[in-house]
Amino acid sequence: MLSSLIYRSHIQQNIDEEMIIQMLADANQKNKQLGISGLLFYDAPFFFQVIEGPEEAVKVLYEKILQDTRHSNVVLLTHENIKFRQYPNFGMYFVDIKNIKNNDVTLDQYREENNLNPIDNNYDSKSEKFIRQFIERKYNQNLHKAVSNVLKPFSHPDLKENSGFRAVPPNSHSFAFQSVIDCNKRKTVFLEALARPPHGDNIEDYLAKLSQSEFEQFDMHSTEDAISLAAQLGIHKISVNFSPNTLFKSIDVVDQIENLLRKYGLQNSQLIVEVTESDFIENHPLAQKIISKLRSSGIALAIDDFGDGYAGLSLLAQFQPDIIKIDGSLIRSISSSGPKQAIVSAIFYCAESMAISVVAEGVEDEEDFQFLKSLGITQFQGHLFSKPEINNYIEHNWGKN
Repeated sequence: MLSSLIYRSHIQQNIDEEMIIQMLADANQKNKQLGISGLLFYDAPFFFQVIEGPEEAVKVLYEKILQDTRHSNVVLLTHENIKFRQYPNFGMYFVDIKNIKNNDVTLDQYREENNLNPIDNNYDSKSEKFIRQFIERKYNQNLHKAVSNVLKPFSHPDLKENSGFRAVPPNSHSFAFQSVIDCNKRKTVFLEALARPPHGDNIEDYLAKLSQSEFEQFDMHSTEDAISLAAQLGIHKISVNFSPNTLFKSIDVVDQIENLLRKYGLQNSQLIVEVTESDFIENHPLAQKIISKLRSSGIALAIDDFGDGYAGLSLLAQFQPDIIKIDGSLIRSISSSGPKQAIVSAIFYCAESMAISVVAEGVEDEEDFQFLKSLGITQFQGHLFSKPEINNYIEHNWGKN
């Protein structure tokens, strides 16, 4: 079965044009043996390659590319099965964009002269669209800062020594607190209260066993515990996850939340109510009224796991939350995934245009963090910065920088 794989990468600075030519000559011999063909564009310092050939051979070649230290910032744009080769000449045809520009010809003219057009003259194919984006340097919008190393390096904060203190929840519902940091302002923005069920069970499994009435009771009692723990620990701002069936059941729920805040000496502005995107889309006729009342009371609204459900951007238009937290499934390996980069870039642009704060959650990898930072995202949550602490949290030591 034939497949097509397209990627872009950044060539290391110590690789000159002579070395590139030799590298291509060596690679072409191997490509012929593997039955690999395609196009390789070079727009210093970027490579863009369309690889076509037997599926396993394409996978093997791409793995070697990933391990080749002459490349960095390798980003996979697409890998899919194809019926026939778009660019059938065996070997990898090399196109240096500089030569096209120096010869004062258009890309279309150059390809026509060198027989590089797609075999079916289908210029609406995915391959052709990616080629056009590369030629027009649209990729630069995402990558030029990251690969040029023009970003100010981020000095990760140390964690202060764990005091060993454990706050006591009044209803025996434990929580693990995890920081959301702002790397520009160099501070903790808020802490998320993550419910932890008894006996170390999985929280989803535990909640699935509860009846509707037990679930609603858990939601309110655990919310009280989260607020109480925050007060005991001196947390300046927390976010608490709510089930929509509890939050949107009655307009009175906002009064109940306010009463809990007053009971433990917290201001309304110290609470963020989180609802997941997939839960949000249920038909809750009171949702808009309750969200309006939350806002008028000074309690912020966050959509959690954004990008994991199917309501998508329509949620932003309808409810305009204060915060969206981009789901970890879109964040993991984003530094090497073109589709994820495109999706997260679009989410961030839309949210920023509506003055909605964006948090990238589930950040565990330094390269993912650096790419997200290059997009303009400043707020992060994940094990790269801190792990959740049961009934406690460990402060960051930001230092003077």
